[in-house]
Amino acid sequence: QPSVYRICDDTASGSDIDQKSLFLLNTKDAEILATVTNPGDYFISYHTDLVDAQTSSTSNAIDKNADYEVTISQRIYVRVENIDNVACNTISDDSPGSTFTSFELIVDPLPVINDPVELKLCDEDQDGFTSFDLTLANASISLNSANETFQYYPTELDAENTTNEILDFTNYSNVVDTNDVVWVRTTNITNCYRISQVNLEVTNTEIPTTFQRSFSECDDFLDINGNDTANNDDTDGVSSFDFSSVTNEIVALFPASQTINVSYYESLADANVPINPIFNTSGYRNIDSPFT
Repeated sequence: QPSVYRICDDTASGSDIDQKSLFLLNTKDAEILATVTNPGDYFISYHTDLVDAQTSSTSNAIDKNADYEVTISQRIYVRVENIDNVACNTISDDSPGSTFTSFELIVDPLPVINDPVELKLCDEDQDGFTSFDLTLANASISLNSANETFQYYPTELDAENTTNEILDFTNYSNVVDTNDVVWVRTTNITNCYRISQVNLEVTNTEIPTTFQRSFSECDDFLDINGNDTANNDDTDGVSSFDFSSVTNEIVALFPASQTINVSYYESLADANVPINPIFNTSGYRNIDSPFT
């Protein structure tokens, strides 16, 4: 009895989402004659129709040595002939007692995935490295993730060849600081797979609590806006501050590969929204907060 002949959808006969694929039927010969003492004494032909298999010998048979295209599925009927006497044959007729029966050609669909997907984590020690649980990407890769398996690899070639699999996939540290890539092989219940990319992004905007800077200026004899007018006042607690150097100091806390944008605000509430940024960090006047 020939087993079901299954092939995953591929691009050989169109696209890999059309459920068309190419079958080579001669690959079933050895399986069908596996228990025959002298398999060389027999010839096997494959047919799309039972009556054709019973009556036409090889005249209307499928060319078993060439690719045979199937969409979704098709039943195939087998005829086995004795080479020395073609009158001696066994035909798949699905009836009780038949030596062989028909078998199915099935094109299995590939998993439906999103490619690429991204995992983001914050880094707590400013070195650009952290530990990822790669399985958190599964649900983003496929909506059918509960019925599929996921294997992670450091390179696309490894994913193709199933080499160097990442076994500690719930505690994987990125190899390249800040941004890294791993590859995932998603396999469905019919053992068809796709390979896709997972981008790992390590971000960190956590400024250490030990990072504190203080700037002091003498009260200037200018008006509140810094102009020399009749409203000049050297007791209003307002002066001009240049704290622009802090930007480079903050950026230097993080890996050079990480893009850091630094902005300043007069209150924590404004920074959290954020609204009302301070644009002039080299000539800031503390109008809304005199003295300090």
